[in-house]
Amino acid sequence: MKKLMIWLLLLSFAAIGACSNQTTVVLLPDPDGKVGKVEVSNKQGSQTMGQAYQAVGVEMEGRAPLPPEPISLGEVKRIFGGALEATPEAPVRFMLYFKLGSPELVPESKKVLHEVIWTIKDRASMDISVVGHCDTYGAEDANIRLSTRRAQAVADSIVAAGIAKEYLEITSYGERYPIVPTGDQVKEPKNRRVEVTIR
Repeated sequence: MKKLMIWLLLLSFAAIGACSNQTTVVLLPDPDGKVGKVEVSNKQGSQTMGQAYQAVGVEMEGRAPLPPEPISLGEVKRIFGGALEATPEAPVRFMLYFKLGSPELVPESKKVLHEVIWTIKDRASMDISVVGHCDTYGAEDANIRLSTRRAQAVADSIVAAGIAKEYLEITSYGERYPIVPTGDQVKEPKNRRVEVTIR
């Protein structure tokens, strides 16, 4: 929903610049195709949009927003092309998995690490989050240290590939925030991970 609101604000701002007495709000899908609902309102009334590529116009003060109308992708690009081009790319996320009790990646994740580095370079990213996690097997304080070692190992590999270390934010959570909820002392491979987010 937050992404949709950002899109709407950008499009509305672009429309204000194009025509001083009308604002047009267009509902676009998220990058994954999902569409939320948005209400456009003023003191005189409101309209709700719930389908991708619907537009609501607000002509002037003293009149309620107009009913939603369909708008083509071509028309969206024609009217709001500048705003759309200025929108930053969505973050990319990767999961890297580790051997039990170790800061060493499993073989499949070594391949994913190469993709992480390629993506950082391709996007020229200067905002990279590296977050370490553990499963519940072992002592909690030891798992906090282990999740830190895992995050640092991934960060070191990224820096060794030529990425400036000041672009990385390194965090670790130990056993907290498992992907697969388990009881204590459970060996869960999906929870032994580092999450890398590239913005």
